Amino acid sequence: MKECSQCGKCCEKSGPTLHIEDKYLVKQGKISPATLVTLRKGETAFDPVLGKTISLENELIKISGVGEVWTCRFYDPSTNKCTIYQARPIECRFLKCWDTKSILSIMNKNLLTREMLFGKIGGLYDFINEHDEKCSYSSVKELLNEFEKNKSNDILTKLKEIFLFDISIREILKEKQPAAGAMENLLFGRPFTQTIEQFKYKIKYSKKEGLKIFPFKLDKILEGTIS
Repeated sequence: MKECSQCGKCCEKSGPTLHIEDKYLVKQGKISPATLVTLRKGETAFDPVLGKTISLENELIKISGVGEVWTCRFYDPSTNKCTIYQARPIECRFLKCWDTKSILSIMNKNLLTREMLFGKIGGLYDFINEHDEKCSYSSVKELLNEFEKNKSNDILTKLKEIFLFDISIREILKEKQPAAGAMENLLFGRPFTQTIEQFKYKIKYSKKEGLKIFPFKLDKILEGTIS
């Protein structure tokens, strides 16, 4: 029987997506919520099964990467070993790079959701729902498509409201509930200041200068850019 050679390549590609079967790992503190990230519905992500980038139909909760890469944060490159091996998620247990039948059998099934983790924590889950309603990727995509057609300042104003709400709700949570603020990427997904580049734009924000939207990889600010 073939066995894992512990080359680490699977762990280097990405951390696993969590399933319902992994809920106890989070609830028991074996995997800290601060190490998790939510990829929200409508966000663009690479689908390893299809081999291409898609718009997500459902949210995914994943173990986050390190820095700007998706290498699993629990992977130790010096030993090629998992630092939480005994408490590793179900995808890691099913993954065999030489035979993908097992991992494909659970892919995108019985996915863990934020509601399953926080649904009974009223105030906190209300924050999540409010953020999803006001900061949906479908709204951002629609507004950016409209802006490409007519360069309307009204559309930019609506985009500004979405992006500033995304920024402010994170700042408020960190100030009022530091413990919850530490898991902002799980509660609200990655901030638009990071993910907007998938739509070929970028955002710069500071309390002093406000918020500005740039076309991706260009230095010149769009005409009508909000500041």
